[in-house]
Amino acid sequence: MHWIRIDKTELDDWNEILKSTDASFFQYPYYASGYEHFFLSTPVYLKFVNEAGNAAAFCTILKIGYYPLKFGLIIRGPVLLDKTLEVKKVLASIKQYSTAHKYAFLRINPDAVDIEKALQQDTDFVQLDYFPAYKGSQSKDFNVYNMPEENLIASFRRDCRNKIKFADELGFEYGFATND
Repeated sequence: MHWIRIDKTELDDWNEILKSTDASFFQYPYYASGYEHFFLSTPVYLKFVNEAGNAAAFCTILKIGYYPLKFGLIIRGPVLLDKTLEVKKVLASIKQYSTAHKYAFLRINPDAVDIEKALQQDTDFVQLDYFPAYKGSQSKDFNVYNMPEENLIASFRRDCRNKIKFADELGFEYGFATND
C-alpha cells in the first residue's frame, strides 16, 4: 500500500467520490485548486492504493516552497475511503511519501478522532505549530467528542455558546438529527 499522485484528468471524478464521504471541503480538489494562486503554493492530490490497485484513501497536500525549503500542509485530512484501514499504516506511508519527495516537514490537521489519536501516539509527529504563517483551521477543534449533554455547551467557545443561548433572538432554527 502506498500513496501515488493523482492525474489532473481524474480530479473531477475525485470531487464526486469525496461527496459520498465525510471529507472536509479543504480536501476537495475544486477547493484546493485555489491554492495554485498563492505564492509558491501548489496542491498535491494523492490516493492511497492497496495491493489490488484500488484507492483506499485520499489526501490533498498544500505544498509550499521548493526543495530544500518545501513544506506540506494536510488540512482536515487524510480521508479514509476504506474504514477498515489501519490508520498507523496510512500515516507511515504519508511519512514515506513526504521523505521521498523531500519535504522539510509535513503538518497534518486531522478532522477525524482516530487519525488525531494516531498522530498523538506517533513520536515522529510533534504537537507544535512549526508553520505559524498559516493559521487556518488548525487552531480550531472541529472534532466533537462524545460527552454528557450538560458538559457539551460548556465546551464550546463563548461566542458559540452565546449564539446557541440567543438562537431565538438571532433567528436561528435548530432541531434534532433524524439519522446518523
